[in-house]
Amino acid sequence: MKRLLFALGTTLLTLSAPVSASAQSLDAIIKSGKIRIATDIGLPPYGILNAKNEPDGIDIAVGKALAAGLGVTYEHVPVTGNNRIAYLQTNKVDLVISTFSITADRAKSVDFSIPYALQRSIVVAPAEVEVKTYDDLLKLRVGVARGTTHEKRVLSRAPEVKFIRFDDDAAAQAALMSGQVDAIGINDSAASTLAKRYPDRKFEIKLENAPSYLGIGVNRNNPDLLRWVNTWVFENRVNGRLDEIYKSYVGIDLPQLPSF
Repeated sequence: MKRLLFALGTTLLTLSAPVSASAQSLDAIIKSGKIRIATDIGLPPYGILNAKNEPDGIDIAVGKALAAGLGVTYEHVPVTGNNRIAYLQTNKVDLVISTFSITADRAKSVDFSIPYALQRSIVVAPAEVEVKTYDDLLKLRVGVARGTTHEKRVLSRAPEVKFIRFDDDAAAQAALMSGQVDAIGINDSAASTLAKRYPDRKFEIKLENAPSYLGIGVNRNNPDLLRWVNTWVFENRVNGRLDEIYKSYVGIDLPQLPSF
């Protein structure tokens, strides 16, 4: 009787324990006929809403091309920099293509493809705001989006900087426009778009960090999907398709990318 009660109790504990969502395998995605790809549409030119109010940008175009290569329907899932990893871990998406900089810290939680693009993390401020060194940021209100590499890049050079954190890059940019912050950490392409859109504000690049290479995020428990994605990225780097996408939005050739 004691053994029976112990076995029953063990079964009930197992059933009541939380079950983590498992990632869809490559075969399951193909069978379903669609692939769910997370992209933040608040970070031009990688993610934007076009004139038709539809998701667009480099990352959207890459996602659509990848889905076509796999022979499935593309499904866009909105995301922010702060929840990209969580969406993969909880199986809300199959992939993240959203200016996802490849870092060793993030690789503890998710897998990355080889790079498909790059961006530079910079600090932007109006011309009248004097910033010549990272120490100059100590006296300023500096905005960043949560979960992005911009904060880490700045902190590595000036650990005592006090940030005002926002849910996404669009909110950080809005804060700069309204004067809520004096400067923001952002990628170079978004800064260029901001300067062109609001020339009267005279936004300038004040500080520039090393480039960040962007990878496609994959659940760590999905090696078959990761292998296919890596193969697709490699193939489309070689055939020039990724360069075409990048150039169509940025206006310059895609710089040479490393592999790992």
